Amino acid sequence: MARSSYLSFDYEHFNEQGLKSVLSEFKRNDLPVVRVSANNKQTRQQGVPTKKAELFFTDGQRIALQAKADGAIFQVRLNNKVIPVTAVNDLKRAIAEISEKVKGNAKIFQKTLKGRLKRAQVDTTTATIARTSTKARIAMLNAGIQEQNQNLEALRESLTAAQNAAANARTLNTDLRTQLAELQAQKNTLLEAHA
Repeated sequence: MARSSYLSFDYEHFNEQGLKSVLSEFKRNDLPVVRVSANNKQTRQQGVPTKKAELFFTDGQRIALQAKADGAIFQVRLNNKVIPVTAVNDLKRAIAEISEKVKGNAKIFQKTLKGRLKRAQVDTTTATIARTSTKARIAMLNAGIQEQNQNLEALRESLTAAQNAAANARTLNTDLRTQLAELQAQKNTLLEAHA
């Protein structure tokens, strides 16, 4: 099969605008995309320049598409897991294949989310919280205030130096303009004398 018949993307516009046909194919396969994250910035992966776009679906799953500089698919990830795409020569078949994998992974993904939720809901009421004493907190705050005051003084000194440099530059500019005007007058006088 010739390379030109492979599925390719618009590499220059690998963002939501350039992926409209992909989004409409997912919608046609009953998998509407709720958000696209693509900054159209080129990165290198395994020495190959690529661009990445992430498509987020209603159930929380996401597909990451990576395209090479010639627009060909470099990699497809489903929830950070690389998945193979065999239909690389037809957009509709490729999106249908990816859609089937997303739908097939939905139950596993929901189970994983439930497990994460259970782990996140661990009872922390019995855990004791280590607290810093009030005196220690006051000492830390005072040290922070002293450090910020030193930073403020350094910034004030920098501001004064910058203001002095600006005043010197204005004076020099005025002197140079005066000299230029004098030279222009001398030039005009010489031109009139030779005329």
